[in-house]
Amino acid sequence: MSDPRTIGQTDQDDVKDTAAALALVTQEQNLEHEVHIWRVSADAPTSSHLRYYAGLLSDVEEERLRGFKTEEAHREFLVSHGVLRHLLGLYLNVAPVFSLGQYGKPALAFPKSSLTFNLSHSHGEIVLAFTKHRHIGIDIEMHDVLAVDPAMFPTLFTPRECRELQSLPSELLLNGFFSAWTRKEAFIKATGLGFSADLQSFEVTVDPREPVELRLLEAANTEQWQLSTLDLWAKYEAALVVSGGDFRPHLIDGDPLLHGK
Repeated sequence: MSDPRTIGQTDQDDVKDTAAALALVTQEQNLEHEVHIWRVSADAPTSSHLRYYAGLLSDVEEERLRGFKTEEAHREFLVSHGVLRHLLGLYLNVAPVFSLGQYGKPALAFPKSSLTFNLSHSHGEIVLAFTKHRHIGIDIEMHDVLAVDPAMFPTLFTPRECRELQSLPSELLLNGFFSAWTRKEAFIKATGLGFSADLQSFEVTVDPREPVELRLLEAANTEQWQLSTLDLWAKYEAALVVSGGDFRPHLIDGDPLLHGK
């Protein structure tokens, strides 16, 4: 059901800050058998970048942006959604229009395209993933000891996953919890079900020392899925799930290309 892999520095494209490099990685035809994973830091854009990104947002996104109470949350939302719209414009050569699926996952309404995408952000770090002809989900979480509540384990994880978490050495519990959760959330985002999904219907590897694996417990889900761990930043866990067969990953450091940093 899954192709175990860790995507990290060895998959990073050697593209810095030339227009030719940016054009190369944003050609839509390159996505037929590839997944482009962009990583961006929310503190990298300048004030002029922020004004540009604000001008790309939809009315709905602008309303959401006004609802954030802290500067950090406001900036993270603005940069993540602005960069998403900017990159989609580069891939598609036209400004995108989104529609929302039944459970709230955005997709392209215009232009008509087989390009799919997903984004995630946590505590200032942002990841975006793009491909074609595949369902895709990505998730990133910063290690936060306050978020690890054993009382919530039975809600988030299967009995087997709970046992594996509880058997981890104490020094691996934080890493194991966020490894498991990002893998589960990337999968439910890829399916488009989001938090309406039954978290008991599938399992992932919990022990960070073990090869990554996705196990579907319901025979009705016959889709082929590929689960990968992303090694992006220290003290963060991230995961990617895509449907279909093998693909070539490209990890792209977006800040030098987009923000000159």
